[in-house]
Formats: sequence, C-alpha cells, structure tokens
Amino acid sequence: ITLTDGELAGAGDDLTINANITSIGGSIALNAGDNIAQSTGTLIETQAAGETITLTAASADSGDGIGAVTQTGTAAIQTNNGDVTITGTDDITLNSVVAGSGTIVVTVAAGLIGAIVESGVDAGVDLSGATIDLNGDTGIGTAGNALEIAATTISADNTTSGVINLGNTSGADVLATSLTTITGDITFTQAGGGSLTVTLATTTTSGDIAITNDGSLTVTTATAGGAGAGNGDITLTSTGTGNNVNVDSVTALGDTVTVTSGGAIEESGADAAADIVAATIDLNASTGVGTLATLEITGTTIYIDSSGSGALDVDSLATGPVLVTSLTTGTAGGSIESGTITFDQTGGFSLTVTTASTQQGSIAISNDAVLTVTTVTAGV
Repeated sequence: ITLTDGELAGAGDDLTINANITSIGGSIALNAGDNIAQSTGTLIETQAAGETITLTAASADSGDGIGAVTQTGTAAIQTNNGDVTITGTDDITLNSVVAGSGTIVVTVAAGLIGAIVESGVDAGVDLSGATIDLNGDTGIGTAGNALEIAATTISADNTTSGVINLGNTSGADVLATSLTTITGDITFTQAGGGSLTVTLATTTTSGDIAITNDGSLTVTTATAGGAGAGNGDITLTSTGTGNNVNVDSVTALGDTVTVTSGGAIEESGADAAADIVAATIDLNASTGVGTLATLEITGTTIYIDSSGSGALDVDSLATGPVLVTSLTTGTAGGSIESGTITFDQTGGFSLTVTTASTQQGSIAISNDAVLTVTTVTAGV
C-alpha cells in the first residue's frame, strides 16, 4: 500500500490518516509533501511477517521545510517483526510504534528544527522494537517528559542541540551504542533487570549526563561538556544488590563525576589509563572499589566509600594537589564488614587525606610527593 500527497510550494500538502490502514501481505508507505497526521483510534498495520512501514513527511520537499509527523491520542503503528522508518523535518510526535523483533528508525532531517517527543505525558511504552535508532535535531524527549522505549540495541543522537531523555524497559541485556548531543542534558533510565552497556555518551559543549539502571551498568566512554567548570556533571547509578558499575573512560573536566553502585565499582578492562577524570570524584559502592583490578582516577577532590565488605584499590594519577576527604569501607554498620584500603598517588603533587577507616582491614596510602593524613583508623 502506498499513499502519497505530493509537494507544492507552501503549506497544506498534508496527509491525514482518519481510518485504519492494514496490509495483509505487503508493506505500507505513506508520503506527504508536508505533514503526516494520524488521528486517535487509528491503526497502521502490516500483518505479514517482516513487512515494513515507512512514513515520510516533507517527501520531495520544495524547500519550505514543513514536515511534521504526529500521532494523537491512541494512534498506533504495528508490524509483525518488520522495520518501521519515520522521517520528517519538524517535530515527530509519537504515541505507539511496535515493531517486534524489527528495527525502528526515527529521523528529523539534520539542520532543521525538530525534536522526537511522545504524544501526551504517560508511563506507557511509546516505541518497542529490537533495535531503536533515534536521530533528532533539537531534542529526543523533553526535560520533563521522557520518551519511553523498549529495545535491546539503542542509539539516540541530536545533530545540533537539545536534551535526550529516554526511559528503557528490558529484562534482557541492552547495548546503547551512542547517546550524543551538542548542548543539552542526557538522561537515560532503564528498568526491568537487564544489564546496560553504554558505548558512548557525549555532550559536546555543555550538558549533564545521568545514566541509571536497576541491573549492572557498564560505561565505556562518557564525556560531559568542554573543559571549563559548569559545563557538565556525570552521574552513573546501578540499583539492586550486587549490580556493579564498570567504567573505562568517564570525563567531566572541571566538574563532578558521581558513581553509586549496588555492588562494586570496577574498571572495564585492566589498563593504566585514568578511568574517571573530573575536578570532584564521588564514588559510593556497596561491595568495594577496584576489587578486580586497580581503578585509576584523576581528580582534585575525592570521596570513596564502600558500605559493605570489599576492598578499595585506587590509583590517583594527579595533575595537581589532591584532597581525599573520605576513604572508608564498612560504613553500613551492623555486622563487621571487611575490606582493605590501598590508595597510591603519582604525579608529583601533594596528597591530603582527611579520613581513612575500615571496620576490618589494613590501610596503605602512598604518594610520590608530600603526604598529609589527618585521621586513619584500621579495624581489627
């Protein structure tokens, strides 16, 4: 099935869907010179396995730049494990797109003013497919309203500016290959118990990055803003007992990186390079930091605490004087929690440690320059 409303100069070349469109054995292609609007209560559906649905606003655009795609109310798009491709030049507003094991690709043409947002404000899943690829221009979701998705392979990128705010649901392992914007915050929250691996998350000029999962979390590369202070903090969180946070290259120059783990905080792969770089580094674990291999960090103000049993093994690669205000294990209280502390600094700058303590475990602190320690308590 192919429906086309051709393009003439100026507005008004719209395609409006007021009734169901069903293909029993083939694909569906809907093209409009300007906007595509799908009314509430309507369903665009392919029933044969693997057949696709394509919506193209601003098809053969004459240059007026008009090309929104809008689902209102309960409007829905569904395939039988076939791909769905939606393209426009203005805002793309979606309520329900379901592709099964297929791929959903949503694109606002680069350089034009358009965001990818949900229709209304609710907690229901807006896009569901094995792979979801979102390409916005001025945003994906809004600051106060996440776009809800369900997928195991995800990419979400803005070509100019705007936030990325996504809520993913998955009980299986998830790979987010790219979460990028020029200016704007990135918020990615996952529920369902599956692990989450983020290969790349970047705000080029400015913007905070916050990634949360109720399973384990691995972040390969995350970079917030430029080099100046105030350009972007990074917050990484795993909830649930035993769910580690693994990091490889997490950078917020001049700002703060905060990592909170329901398990341990580990480096992703063993190497000598800094795994976390920021002005302030705040690490909060349940079962240790650097227990599998030494975690390397570069910061000027550092907090490292583990509430339960588990060692702290951290190397500070100093580029200036360093203040460690808290270096503790076994902070949860109750039963005795065991865990040693090893903190080694290189770089030739002073190191000041305000508090270092264990409930049960030895403490070793070294520096290749001046070392000042205020309070150290090693439990039996």
